[in-house]
Amino acid sequence: MALRPLKLRNKTVSIPIVQGGMGVGISWERLAGAIAREGAVGV
Repeated sequence: MALRPLKLRNKTVSIPIVQGGMGVGISWERLAGAIAREGAVGV
């Protein structure tokens, strides 16, 4: 199954996966940055 790109206004994310977390230190900038470098969305 192929995943379609995620489009948000004028931005397109090639890998339609959004990473995020709830809690202390779950998604600090290092994890979010690593996800973003792979083409997904790190928040």
